[in-house]
Parts: sequence; C-alpha cells; structure tokens
Amino acid sequence: MSGFSERLNTLIKDRDESQADLARTIGATRQNVSKWANGLALPRKEMLAKLAEHFQVSPAWLIFGSEPGSYGDSIKLESGDVVIPVYDAQFSCGDGAEHSEFPQTARFMVVTPEWLNRYAGSANRNSLSLFPCVGDSMAPTIRDGDLAIIDSSQTRVIGDAIYALTYSGNFFIKRVQVLPTKLVIKSDNPAYSPFEVSGPDAEAIKILGRVYIVLNVNRP
Repeated sequence: MSGFSERLNTLIKDRDESQADLARTIGATRQNVSKWANGLALPRKEMLAKLAEHFQVSPAWLIFGSEPGSYGDSIKLESGDVVIPVYDAQFSCGDGAEHSEFPQTARFMVVTPEWLNRYAGSANRNSLSLFPCVGDSMAPTIRDGDLAIIDSSQTRVIGDAIYALTYSGNFFIKRVQVLPTKLVIKSDNPAYSPFEVSGPDAEAIKILGRVYIVLNVNRP
C-alpha cells in the first residue's frame, strides 16, 4: 500500500465516512476512490485538490507525506486554474509573529491563469501559498488583516521586493534590499525605521518566499 493510500484511509476513518460517502462528496466515482484507497492509482490534480479541500490538509501532505503546512502546495489544474492553500498561521508586519506549530491549511482559493498572469506573471504556479498578515509596519501596501500570496520557490533576494522571512525565531513580511556587504530590512510605513544586518546576523535570516500579491481586506 502506498503512503498516499495509507494517509487517505486514515482520513476516511477519522471522518467516519465510507468510500461511497467520499465519492459522492467530491464528485468522484466509487471505483476511483477504491483504487486510491488500495494503492492502485493516484488521483488526478482536480480530484487531489478536492480531496485536500474536503479533509482540510495540504495536497503535498496527501501525496508526499510532507509536514502539514509545508509552504508552496499550490496545484496547477489541467484547466489552467491554480488551487492555492490558505494557511491559518500569520506573518507579522510589525514586531514578529511566532509559529509555535506547523501552520495548518484553513481553506483553498482557486484563481484563473489570466488573473495570475496579470498580477504575478513570473510566479511559480506550483509554489504558491496564502497567509494572513498582522500589524501596520508595511502599510499602506499591506494593512493589518490583509492576505499575502507568497511564492516559496524564490528564496533568494533579487532586487528591492517584499519577502516573507524568519529572523530570531519570528516570522515577518518586510521589504528587503541587498547591498554588497549587508541586507537592509525596510518597512513601507515611515513610522518604522529600517534596520541593517550583516555578517553572521545576515546568515540568520531565512527567506521563505517572495510576496507577489496582497489581497486588501475592505472593512465597512
């Protein structure tokens, strides 16, 4: 039995549902679900996305057994649409946020290729994830409660752009600039002063991905 089938059977058992129940819920045939559960086949991308959404787990965990919350679990469907996982963990636009556990997939967002081409033409379609942001240090670009789409395949700082990063055990979203001997970490809010890191301190910064799109939340 494959690792995928073991994980699928565990999820089915935990939900106390039958293979027939699962097939009806996600719009699959009972025969296909039986093949997946018995390790005879893997689901196509569209069905994988539906399984992940139904069980509220990441597609990467279903297929590969990666830790829940592994960044960059988006799936490009045959239609061209991209399914992006939305995680419940937060990135700080302020003094830093701690991730005490692996972030869990909260829900999924499906976007069209035309939408991605317009707003994130060079982003990797298979390495996208979406996280909520807290704090006001990146305002007005990113406001408290906004959502950031991150490309986790871009772990090197190229030019002046906004990145998700870890530093001193905390998770941030900041604008990062590379200079010959140091990194400059900037906030878009002028009330926050930039700071510079170099030498061993610069090596302690881990770039988790580049922020490509910010979804601003409008409050009434």
